[in-house]
Amino acid sequence: MLKSFKNLELLRYYLNSKHEQCSIETEKQKRIRTEQTMSTVFSSLLSAVVTVALSGLSAKMVLGWYIALVIGVYLIGFLVSYFLFSLVFRLITKIQQQTKIFKSDCSLSEAKKKIDEFDHIACDNVLIAYEFFKQYNTESHLARKMYYYCETLYYLKNALIRIRNVLSFSDLCINSSIKADAIDLYRVVNLLEMIKEIYNTFILGEQNNVKIDSKYKNSLIHNVNFVNNDIKYAEDKINSIK
Repeated sequence: MLKSFKNLELLRYYLNSKHEQCSIETEKQKRIRTEQTMSTVFSSLLSAVVTVALSGLSAKMVLGWYIALVIGVYLIGFLVSYFLFSLVFRLITKIQQQTKIFKSDCSLSEAKKKIDEFDHIACDNVLIAYEFFKQYNTESHLARKMYYYCETLYYLKNALIRIRNVLSFSDLCINSSIKADAIDLYRVVNLLEMIKEIYNTFILGEQNNVKIDSKYKNSLIHNVNFVNNDIKYAEDKINSIK
């Protein structure tokens, strides 16, 4: 099971990475094309206005100087307005992106993603944590025992992040009397009980037995505490939903 899970996990990571990379590149190219189009249109309009304004100059002006003046003003006006508009457009885009990042509301599409991650990542991660737990108990090699312990801790932590995500937006991610297309709360409770079992009997129980260099000990303790805090957070949120 561990080998097949790892293969599936690697495939999923590869596909997700490719999808994100394509999405980022597409969005980048879209912004560039939009910026160039809007800047060109704006600059052309401004240059046209300047040209029309210059057309009102006295007809007595020397023709050569008049043409040079029109061309010079057109080029300067186009370049200045183009780069000025590009700068303003990028600033507005940056502000919009930052506002989107720090926006507290969760859209329906984002809620659907959190639900899918609970179903396909959190649940799988808890099952694989059990497998590492079993391997640890049958292993005698110290380095491999350490590996199983660390991987179990990692997958518990990863699962709890997904649980936190759905509980933080329970109005969209958890079923209720008026909602039936999300996650049933008892599923979250059941998964959390499994996590607590592994955490209490294995992570805490074997914490002093794993062999790790002292300079990495604080990092390990930090992750153990992280899991503990996320368990408490999930329990509090579940109690508030009930």
